[in-house]
Amino acid sequence: ASICGVSASKRDERCCFLYALPPAQDVQLCFPSVGHCQWFCGLIQALVTNPDSTAPAEEAEGVGEVLEFDYEY
Repeated sequence: ASICGVSASKRDERCCFLYALPPAQDVQLCFPSVGHCQWFCGLIQALVTNPDSTAPAEEAEGVGEVLEFDYEY
């Protein structure tokens, strides 16, 4: 509820900034690909411009699923 904006990073297109109130709570998020970042920014932008909207159907489908990730170091 405190998020008031989102923007993509100019230095790394895989990162974005979430702007919150109070400003000291701003956050930078980095994603594994540009596509993931753009999808997330679009979703947050839609929620900021229309806070009464519900989560898209594709979001609701994964609720309750256990996600597993493999990482390379």
